[in-house]
Amino acid sequence: MPSFLSLLNSTPLRSLLLAAAILPSAHAAADNDDDAADDTPETFTALPGKSGGRSTIRLWAENDLGWSDKYYTSGVKFAYTSPEIFAKDTPLFFRDLIALTPLSLSSPTQPAAYRFHFGLTHEIYTPKHEYDHTPPPGDHPYSGLLYATFALSSETASSLDAIELSTGVIGPSATAKQAQNGWHRFIDEPLANGWHTQLHDEPILQFAWTRVGRYNWAQFGGFEIEWLPRIHVEIGTVRDYAAIGSQWRIGWHLPRDFGTGGIHSSIALARPARNFDAPLTFSSALPDSAWLFIDAQAEAWLWNAPLEGNVWHHSTKVHARPFAGGVAVGIAAQWNGWTLSITENLRTQAFRGQDKQFSAFTSISLGITF
Repeated sequence: MPSFLSLLNSTPLRSLLLAAAILPSAHAAADNDDDAADDTPETFTALPGKSGGRSTIRLWAENDLGWSDKYYTSGVKFAYTSPEIFAKDTPLFFRDLIALTPLSLSSPTQPAAYRFHFGLTHEIYTPKHEYDHTPPPGDHPYSGLLYATFALSSETASSLDAIELSTGVIGPSATAKQAQNGWHRFIDEPLANGWHTQLHDEPILQFAWTRVGRYNWAQFGGFEIEWLPRIHVEIGTVRDYAAIGSQWRIGWHLPRDFGTGGIHSSIALARPARNFDAPLTFSSALPDSAWLFIDAQAEAWLWNAPLEGNVWHHSTKVHARPFAGGVAVGIAAQWNGWTLSITENLRTQAFRGQDKQFSAFTSISLGITF
């Protein structure tokens, strides 16, 4: 068991300083807007049977199939998003609780609506030499993660905020070995032989905050161009990092959501699209849409357990790079309540000694709003 001082120096607790420096202060504004939140106009209501009362279920599958079979090799995620809960319909104590968080508050000109989110995620990481019985030092450790996420989001016509709590396990209990080798047996591929070296069982406890903005750059006929900048901060036993990113998209009848994300994006991006046809009202239907997008993100890391090993046990590890990032390009469409996206992702080197400057994987997402 490491000493308390060593934990401070080498574990996710260090990122509390980072979070304190990056999180914007919403509390001063909250005090000024308290009365405004109570006076949200009555016209801001969900129309019966329309998008305000809808839920969404979304599935993601990510794999490096066609690129390689190493490092971040596979991930799956299930997410449920609740119907909207409008500020004027929430108890006063709930609004007081929201005022203590980084979530956006409601005002007469920017009415806020809240949603609850739940997700289950499974991730698999393997080394380059996955067929060796014992991978050489400096190769990516074997590890699996299995965790549930609970989140609350607040959105206005131009911004989305989300706070998340994730809990689960990293290690053999995440069943990554069974999942990968079971699939390899099914497709008659060689098995990964080094799973006995994977990280040990340890609990996952993660906190995250995300803010996304939406700005319409141009509109001509039914075509639109949008820019969606974002900030993401995460602290916990598995990952401590801060990220800034942007997504640009062009398409036909762009949905009024906050971008297309992947397994490692905020679960709040799984929300239903919503169309604003006036400052304080919602339009009735979700139009058919199609769009192209490009995404870029830069990250500053303090702790990355799939690379740097266990917190409370001795394990295999590599030296993670303090700065990383990635770009993604994709295509998406929405039709009759269904949403489909396909994204190609390119990531920079995550650790010293990584054999290539970049790693890649494909992400596919399918969702239904009902």
